[in-house]
Amino acid sequence: MIARAVRTGLAAILGSASAPAMTAPVAPASPLGYVCYRAESAVTVDGRLDDAAWRSAPWTAAFVDIEGDAQPRPALRTRAKMLWDDEYFYVGAEMEEPHLWATLTRHDSVIFQDHDFEVFIDPNGDSHEYYEFEINALGTGWDLFLPWPYKDGGQAIHNWEIPGLKTAENRSAERIAGKPCTASTRRMNPSSSQPPK
Repeated sequence: MIARAVRTGLAAILGSASAPAMTAPVAPASPLGYVCYRAESAVTVDGRLDDAAWRSAPWTAAFVDIEGDAQPRPALRTRAKMLWDDEYFYVGAEMEEPHLWATLTRHDSVIFQDHDFEVFIDPNGDSHEYYEFEINALGTGWDLFLPWPYKDGGQAIHNWEIPGLKTAENRSAERIAGKPCTASTRRMNPSSSQPPK
Protein backbone atom coordinates (compact mmCIF):
# COMPACT_ATOMS: atom_id res chain seq x y z
CA MET A 1 0.00 0.00 0.00
CA ILE A 2 1.26 3.50 -0.81
CA ALA A 3 1.26 5.87 2.15
CA ARG A 4 -0.77 8.99 1.53
CA ALA A 5 1.04 12.31 1.88
CA VAL A 6 -0.79 15.20 3.43
CA ARG A 7 1.20 18.36 3.25
CA THR A 8 0.90 22.03 2.60
CA GLY A 9 3.01 25.11 2.71
CA LEU A 10 4.46 24.97 -0.78
CA ALA A 11 3.65 26.59 -4.11
CA ALA A 12 0.04 26.58 -5.22
CA ILE A 13 0.89 28.92 -8.05
CA LEU A 14 3.77 27.24 -9.83
CA GLY A 15 6.08 29.20 -12.08
CA SER A 16 9.65 29.43 -13.13
CA ALA A 17 11.85 32.46 -13.60
CA SER A 18 13.82 30.46 -16.15
CA ALA A 19 10.83 29.36 -18.23
CA PRO A 20 11.36 29.79 -21.99
CA ALA A 21 9.61 32.72 -23.65
CA MET A 22 6.41 31.84 -25.48
CA THR A 23 6.53 32.33 -29.22
CA ALA A 24 2.81 32.12 -29.95
CA PRO A 25 -0.12 33.53 -27.99
CA VAL A 26 -2.02 30.98 -25.97
CA ALA A 27 -5.76 31.32 -25.43
CA PRO A 28 -6.61 31.72 -21.74
CA ALA A 29 -7.97 28.57 -20.16
CA SER A 30 -11.18 28.61 -18.22
CA PRO A 31 -10.54 28.00 -14.54
CA LEU A 32 -11.65 24.69 -13.10
CA GLY A 33 -14.49 24.71 -10.61
CA TYR A 34 -14.66 23.22 -7.13
CA VAL A 35 -17.74 22.80 -4.96
CA CYS A 36 -16.86 23.69 -1.37
CA TYR A 37 -19.23 21.78 0.89
CA ARG A 38 -20.42 22.67 4.35
CA ALA A 39 -18.59 20.57 6.95
CA GLU A 40 -20.89 17.85 8.32
CA SER A 41 -18.84 17.54 11.50
CA ALA A 42 -16.26 19.54 13.45
CA VAL A 43 -13.12 20.32 11.45
CA THR A 44 -9.82 19.72 13.20
CA VAL A 45 -7.07 22.17 12.29
CA ASP A 46 -4.00 20.01 12.91
CA GLY A 47 -2.46 19.64 9.44
CA ARG A 48 -3.50 15.98 9.09
CA LEU A 49 -6.70 16.11 6.98
CA ASP A 50 -7.72 12.73 8.39
CA ASP A 51 -10.75 13.49 10.58
CA ALA A 52 -14.30 12.72 9.39
CA ALA A 53 -14.91 16.22 8.01
CA TRP A 54 -11.75 16.23 5.89
CA ARG A 55 -12.26 12.63 4.73
CA SER A 56 -15.68 13.59 3.33
CA ALA A 57 -14.37 16.60 1.38
CA PRO A 58 -13.38 15.94 -2.24
CA TRP A 59 -9.91 16.78 -3.52
CA THR A 60 -9.42 19.42 -6.17
CA ALA A 61 -7.88 18.37 -9.45
CA ALA A 62 -4.08 18.36 -9.39
CA PHE A 63 -2.77 21.91 -9.64
CA VAL A 64 -1.14 23.10 -12.85
CA ASP A 65 0.95 26.14 -13.69
CA ILE A 66 -0.99 29.41 -13.76
CA GLU A 67 -0.17 29.62 -17.49
CA GLY A 68 -1.97 26.31 -18.10
CA ASP A 69 -0.92 24.34 -21.17
CA ALA A 70 1.75 26.94 -22.02
CA GLN A 71 3.89 25.31 -19.31
CA PRO A 72 4.70 21.65 -18.68
CA ARG A 73 2.63 19.78 -16.13
CA PRO A 74 4.24 19.82 -12.67
CA ALA A 75 6.25 16.69 -11.93
CA LEU A 76 4.94 16.61 -8.35
CA ARG A 77 1.30 16.75 -7.28
CA THR A 78 -0.38 19.55 -5.34
CA ARG A 79 -4.07 19.40 -4.54
CA ALA A 80 -6.40 20.85 -1.93
CA LYS A 81 -9.63 20.35 -0.02
CA MET A 82 -11.96 23.09 1.20
CA LEU A 83 -14.83 23.19 3.68
CA TRP A 84 -16.88 25.83 5.48
CA ASP A 85 -19.09 26.14 8.54
CA ASP A 86 -20.91 28.98 10.29
CA GLU A 87 -17.64 30.54 11.47
CA TYR A 88 -14.82 29.57 9.14
CA PHE A 89 -13.64 28.74 5.65
CA TYR A 90 -11.11 25.86 5.76
CA VAL A 91 -8.35 25.09 3.28
CA GLY A 92 -6.14 22.02 3.50
CA ALA A 93 -3.57 20.98 0.92
CA GLU A 94 -1.40 18.04 0.00
CA MET A 95 1.89 18.70 -1.75
CA GLU A 96 4.59 16.39 -2.93
CA GLU A 97 8.00 17.99 -2.48
CA PRO A 98 11.21 16.05 -1.89
CA HIS A 99 13.27 19.17 -1.12
CA LEU A 100 11.01 21.25 1.10
CA TRP A 101 12.62 24.43 2.41
CA ALA A 102 11.78 27.82 3.85
CA THR A 103 13.76 30.62 5.45
CA LEU A 104 11.29 33.41 6.24
CA THR A 105 9.99 33.59 9.81
CA ARG A 106 8.57 37.13 10.09
CA HIS A 107 4.78 37.52 9.62
CA ASP A 108 3.87 39.34 6.40
CA SER A 109 7.25 38.65 4.78
CA VAL A 110 7.15 38.26 1.01
CA ILE A 111 6.48 34.54 1.39
CA PHE A 112 6.55 33.53 -2.28
CA GLN A 113 10.35 33.85 -2.11
CA ASP A 114 10.19 30.51 -0.23
CA HIS A 115 8.30 27.37 -1.17
CA ASP A 116 4.77 28.43 -0.35
CA PHE A 117 1.09 27.66 -0.67
CA GLU A 118 -1.14 30.52 -1.78
CA VAL A 119 -4.89 31.06 -1.45
CA PHE A 120 -6.67 33.84 -3.35
CA ILE A 121 -10.25 34.73 -2.43
CA ASP A 122 -12.18 36.92 -4.84
CA PRO A 123 -15.79 37.03 -3.56
CA ASN A 124 -17.35 38.35 -6.78
CA GLY A 125 -14.89 36.83 -9.28
CA ASP A 126 -13.83 40.07 -11.01
CA SER A 127 -10.11 39.93 -10.03
CA HIS A 128 -10.57 43.16 -8.03
CA GLU A 129 -10.89 43.55 -4.28
CA TYR A 130 -9.48 40.16 -3.42
CA TYR A 131 -7.76 38.62 -0.43
CA GLU A 132 -4.57 36.63 -0.47
CA PHE A 133 -2.98 34.30 2.06
CA GLU A 134 0.40 32.69 1.60
CA ILE A 135 2.20 30.35 3.97
CA ASN A 136 5.61 28.72 3.81
CA ALA A 137 6.79 25.38 5.18
CA LEU A 138 7.75 27.00 8.51
CA GLY A 139 4.18 28.20 9.02
CA THR A 140 5.05 31.85 8.36
CA GLY A 141 2.04 33.61 6.88
CA TRP A 142 1.42 36.65 4.71
CA ASP A 143 -2.15 37.90 4.52
CA LEU A 144 -3.01 40.90 2.40
CA PHE A 145 -5.81 42.68 0.57
CA LEU A 146 -5.57 43.88 -3.04
CA PRO A 147 -8.06 46.54 -4.20
CA TRP A 148 -7.10 45.65 -7.80
CA PRO A 149 -4.57 43.22 -9.31
CA TYR A 150 -0.87 43.95 -9.63
CA LYS A 151 -1.20 43.83 -13.44
CA ASP A 152 -3.52 46.85 -13.20
CA GLY A 153 -1.15 48.78 -10.94
CA GLY A 154 -2.60 47.45 -7.70
CA GLN A 155 -0.77 47.94 -4.45
CA ALA A 156 -1.19 45.34 -1.72
CA ILE A 157 -2.44 46.46 1.67
CA HIS A 158 -0.07 44.51 3.88
CA ASN A 159 -1.45 45.55 7.27
CA TRP A 160 -4.77 43.79 6.62
CA GLU A 161 -5.05 40.69 8.80
CA ILE A 162 -7.36 37.69 8.51
CA PRO A 163 -9.37 37.79 11.75
CA GLY A 164 -9.37 34.48 13.60
CA LEU A 165 -6.78 32.85 11.31
CA LYS A 166 -5.52 29.51 12.62
CA THR A 167 -2.92 27.37 10.88
CA ALA A 168 -1.28 24.00 11.44
CA GLU A 169 1.42 22.04 9.67
CA ASN A 170 2.20 18.36 9.81
CA ARG A 171 5.60 17.38 8.56
CA SER A 172 5.11 13.66 8.84
CA ALA A 173 7.41 10.73 8.34
CA GLU A 174 5.01 9.31 5.75
CA ARG A 175 6.41 8.97 2.27
CA ILE A 176 5.22 8.62 -1.30
CA ALA A 177 7.73 7.03 -3.62
CA GLY A 178 10.43 7.76 -1.05
CA LYS A 179 9.61 11.49 -0.86
CA PRO A 180 8.99 13.11 2.54
CA CYS A 181 5.64 14.79 3.18
CA THR A 182 4.28 17.73 5.12
CA ALA A 183 0.79 19.03 5.73
CA SER A 184 -1.11 22.04 6.92
CA THR A 185 -4.60 23.39 7.19
CA ARG A 186 -5.91 26.92 7.34
CA ARG A 187 -8.97 28.26 9.05
CA MET A 188 -10.19 31.69 8.02
CA ASN A 189 -13.14 33.63 9.39
CA PRO A 190 -14.86 35.03 6.27
CA SER A 191 -17.63 36.87 8.12
CA SER A 192 -15.17 39.38 9.54
CA SER A 193 -12.72 39.47 6.63
CA GLN A 194 -13.81 42.81 5.25
CA PRO A 195 -11.50 45.02 3.21
CA PRO A 196 -9.83 47.87 5.05
CA LYS A 197 -11.60 51.20 5.01
